[in-house]
Amino acid sequence: MAGGTARGARPKLRLAARILAGVAGLVLVGVIVLAVVPSSSGGLVSRPDPAAGYAESMSRFAAVRARERRRVHEPCKSRLLQHGRRTAVAVVLVHGLTNCPRQFVEFGRLLHSTGANVLILRVPHHGLADTTTRAIGGVGNVGGLTAGRLRAYADEAVDIARGLGRDVRVLGLSMGGVVSAWIAQHRDDVARAVVVAPALTLPRMPDVVDYVFVNLFGRLPDVSLPGSSALTHAYAGESTRALAEMYRLSRSVRASAANDAPAVASIALVTNANDDQVDNGDVRALGEAWRRLGADVQEYEFPRRLGLRHDLIDVQQPDARPELVYPVLAGLLGFGG
Repeated sequence: MAGGTARGARPKLRLAARILAGVAGLVLVGVIVLAVVPSSSGGLVSRPDPAAGYAESMSRFAAVRARERRRVHEPCKSRLLQHGRRTAVAVVLVHGLTNCPRQFVEFGRLLHSTGANVLILRVPHHGLADTTTRAIGGVGNVGGLTAGRLRAYADEAVDIARGLGRDVRVLGLSMGGVVSAWIAQHRDDVARAVVVAPALTLPRMPDVVDYVFVNLFGRLPDVSLPGSSALTHAYAGESTRALAEMYRLSRSVRASAANDAPAVASIALVTNANDDQVDNGDVRALGEAWRRLGADVQEYEFPRRLGLRHDLIDVQQPDARPELVYPVLAGLLGFGG
């Protein structure tokens, strides 16, 4: 009787093994399909709706702040440093992935002191507070970010700025650099775009790895990667979905730049020779593509000897060097000597 039971169990085990192998095979095929079928870049074109004047810009900004009233960590709320009127120049500053508008406050004040109105708009899903402690929340908050939301954010920031200054200029860092590059490609109502250390691709990885990463992790559920941060206003760690969507917006910019001249005629590309989070070669390649199509592209690189971090803006970063960085960036925006 016992032997019969054992003999009967073996076919069942073999069947179960075949079923599991089949399921594993299907899962593998599904992952391969997700990885090799390119994610769509459709819908990432500009849909401008510029404010008609200063009063409308102020009204739109007030609506932004009203949406942030309850859930956003106080230091991370959108900022508008303004002079009570439309000025000759308005500057849009775009923060990096997992950071928030607090990153740019000191640099924004410097630009404001020159007479410019300065808009530092919070990127969606960033700067959200922990619901119990009111401190900054976890990086999982940013997992809902999409390339489409970044596109809409870019348009909204420029649209508000249009009523704040006769001449609109944009500067962004890292993810903000990707957003600034998208603006440079699509918004012809911006006079100058300064693209700082844009996170265009996975650094020091073959193109195929970047291609697979964007396709795969833009479709899979978000994974929060652990990490630490010296900043009390930035999420610690990384989000696979947010990274993939940032790179998807970058893919759209680079594909468009291969054939179409940028809408912004005056662009500055800024790299940091000490940067370990950006592929500076890909940044230079974007500049070359724009230059071939007739754009005026200025390039500046902070030398390695300065030892600057990827985040060379935030004064709360250890070893921050704003006394060296800020004058250069202000000059590239057209301020100062």
